[in-house]
Amino acid sequence: MAADKGETTMFFAWGHQGQRRVFANAGAFQCSHCEKEQPSTVVLDYTVRHLWFLFRWTTDKVWRSVCETCGNIHRLQNPKTFEAGLSKPPIPFIDRRGWLVGLGGAGALVVLLGISAAVDDKNNLTYLHAPHVDDVYTMDFGRDSRNTECPDCQYGAAVVSAVNAEGVYIHPSKKIYNRSSDVPWGASPADYVAGETYFISNAQLLDMHQKGKLMDVRR
Repeated sequence: MAADKGETTMFFAWGHQGQRRVFANAGAFQCSHCEKEQPSTVVLDYTVRHLWFLFRWTTDKVWRSVCETCGNIHRLQNPKTFEAGLSKPPIPFIDRRGWLVGLGGAGALVVLLGISAAVDDKNNLTYLHAPHVDDVYTMDFGRDSRNTECPDCQYGAAVVSAVNAEGVYIHPSKKIYNRSSDVPWGASPADYVAGETYFISNAQLLDMHQKGKLMDVRR
């Protein structure tokens, strides 16, 4: 059996692997060397090609019969007829239809991510409709040309310091980032600018969330 020749580049693994299936006592086949029908073993050689080892499919199927009397090897003349007489497919499902498993797994992952995003968005809206002190918002502060240390940074966190019937008062984080995903989940009071307080009305909170300016609420 050939060794796997997989490669890995940019987290993509692909390659191919030779496989062999042997069907002993396969019946009598005409042997050109013996010049008559002889008991034979049928051998199927094929190549499994894969992507991420899950998306799998087969190529290069070659059927051969091996004479059990003289050992002569012949290319099987009617492989479809032989295959149709088998009780189950000669190639395992994961090798011949593995791409369906990979496709199904990818589809399930997309669905789960969609459900997770929907649940997270529902929780955010619930928290924004009933804000609490110490809620932490991941927000788009907008670029500030005065920020010479990181001129492209615009995302940060804001902690709710007070709540009334009209809206919330927030303290922005001292540090800002160039991606919202970089904003850390945990923070201490020292991470926020206690001297700067901003008021955001309830309507503004919901509008910012709808426009993607307020991405996440942590409680």
